[in-house]
Amino acid sequence: MRETPTYAPNEKLEKVEAKQEDVDRATGAVARFHQLLNEDKGDELFEWIDPKSQLKSDPVAFHVRVGRIRSELGSVERAELQRSAIFRKSATLEARLEYVTKFSKENDPRPRYELFNFELYPDGRTNLLGYRNGIDYEDGY
Repeated sequence: MRETPTYAPNEKLEKVEAKQEDVDRATGAVARFHQLLNEDKGDELFEWIDPKSQLKSDPVAFHVRVGRIRSELGSVERAELQRSAIFRKSATLEARLEYVTKFSKENDPRPRYELFNFELYPDGRTNLLGYRNGIDYEDGY
């Protein structure tokens, strides 16, 4: 059984110089997220969420959100990394990434931003901590 580090609710983050291997883990996780989204594998996405993430607290809301992205935006056609940062925590690292993404059903000329947070564990696991999509702020959500 893997030991999961424990955290204080407001754990301090320290921005650190990103190692290429950590950026690669995080960008690989984004590619996996997009693959699961495109394959309509919401259950696998939900299982991948880190246990301490707020996304894990309401499975119905998460599945509704993923369904809305799929029905209104379609599948991911391309995604470009805009910026990334790595933060040290007490026992892990947190990767934060910003992407501009083009979805198949979207014809809006404005960029569609996606924000990802991943927990990078020392044993190699990478879990989803947070996900934001511009659709989160649009009317009707």
